[in-house]
Amino acid sequence: MSVSIPHFFSLVCKRYGNSVLRLPEEIKNNLIDDMESFWKWALDRKRLWSFCTAMGASVELRKNLIQQFLTSHPCKQESMRFLHLLALRQRLADLPEILSYLRTRQDKKKLYVTSSAELPASQVDWIITYFKEKFGFSVKVIQTINPTMIMGSIFVWDGYIMDCSLDTLLNHIQQRISNEF
Repeated sequence: MSVSIPHFFSLVCKRYGNSVLRLPEEIKNNLIDDMESFWKWALDRKRLWSFCTAMGASVELRKNLIQQFLTSHPCKQESMRFLHLLALRQRLADLPEILSYLRTRQDKKKLYVTSSAELPASQVDWIITYFKEKFGFSVKVIQTINPTMIMGSIFVWDGYIMDCSLDTLLNHIQQRISNEF
């Protein structure tokens, strides 16, 4: 079985990101939009951003950066609180990674599954749950049937392949045996 592992995010990023993902849909979408606006605004002020996110920068300096943004970009209350939390915890520098984490988990990804027969609904539900718990994103399963395949399945998403087919395992065993002799 060969597995390509998707990008893993830092534990800090996952904690903040998962907190946002648990919010009601409207609040979550507003917060993500506001964070993206803040990030774009901050990119135009690279020196100020670098200074405010450097280790040892004061919380007041970080809060002043947020206040400058808020004067020209009104935000929802939840967004202001989230920004202030990041400033207080010295996590403003993690904002780009948190946004990337949120973007990758906000929409369902297409998961292409090739197997020798159509998967029952219970197995499709299990696959959806597995990907949500293991990789942290929702998937839409698109099945393809390959009658020449001997048991198992091949999963493809975002350029990653997880091959759990018996064909591949048998080919791998055959190669190992031929290499040993």
